[in-house]
This record gives sequence, structure tokens and C-alpha cells, in this order.
Amino acid sequence: MTRISVVDDSTEWQEDLRLRLRAFYAKSGLGAEAAERRLQEVGAGSDDWTLAEITDAGTRVGHVAVVVADDNGTQAGRIVDLRVEARHAGRGHERVARDWAEKWCAERGATRLDVRLTESAGELFADYRVRGQLRAKRLGARPMTRAEYPEWLDAEKAAYVGDMVGAARHQFLGRLNGSAGSRHRASNAK
Repeated sequence: MTRISVVDDSTEWQEDLRLRLRAFYAKSGLGAEAAERRLQEVGAGSDDWTLAEITDAGTRVGHVAVVVADDNGTQAGRIVDLRVEARHAGRGHERVARDWAEKWCAERGATRLDVRLTESAGELFADYRVRGQLRAKRLGARPMTRAEYPEWLDAEKAAYVGDMVGAARHQFLGRLNGSAGSRHRASNAK
């Protein structure tokens, strides 16, 4: 059975998060100085984050980190990190952690929940609305030629349309399943 427990000491997790963020930034093409600045920005509010470990039959399988803060007059919750170790993934731990995070934030007055993860969460947040996108691409040292531009532009347009259609599909499915999802969350909260 999956259990969620708040952890007092987040030092080890924070170092792991910094390593994962640094790797994510490097993969995205962010330079070392910019990555360090971004890490400082992300970690600036880390004293306010609440870390909980995810366990299954007493074995730690992952963690979830959350925070509630004012966002222009609105109490907004944020899932800072939700990670289940690969060998334990796909067994429902992620959904239990998501439900716990939603409840934890709501109990603290959040009226909205944002998610910012460095790793793919698959369909876990498919019913969440896309509010914005941050895209990064590592660029080569040489500029694109005129002959390369049309092919690149077509590929970028196709990728953009695919992302928008995917986001709309997830939003539509979330609305379609909204009442069933609400009943499911309500029954699990008891």
C-alpha cells in the first residue's frame, strides 16, 4: 500500500534535485553560468517547500515536494518535484502522490495547482490545462543556410501543431472525464 509521509530533513533530496536540474539545463543547451543562476532562482524559496516520501510496504519508492504561495493575490499550490524510482514506476504511486499533493495544497488555501517537473510524467497530469510552455533547443555553432530553413520551418510548425493538438486532446479528455475524476478524488480523500 502506498503511503505519503512528510520528511523533516530534505538535504539529500535537495542535492539530488539540483543534480537533476543541472542535467536538465545542460541537455536543454543552457550554459553553465545560466544554469547556476537558474538553480539559484529555483532554490530561492526552497525553505518553504514541503517534502514527503512515497513508500510502499515500508520501502521508500519516491518523493513529492509541494509549496503554496501567493501568486498575484491568488493562493497557488505547486508540485515542485514528483518522482518515483524507475523500478517502482507504473504501480499507481505517482497517482497517490498527485492526489496527496492536491489535497495538501487545497488544505492550505490553494485555489490552483501548478506543476513544473524536469521529467516526463506521462498521462499523470493529462487533465491539467497547459498554461504556457518553455522550450529550449541546443543550437549548433553555424547558422542555418537558406536551403535548410524551409525544411526546418516545416518541422517546427508540425511539432508545434502536434503539441497544441495533444494539449487540446488532454484538456478535452479531462473535461470529458471531469465528473468521474472528481468522484474518484473525493472517494480517495476519505
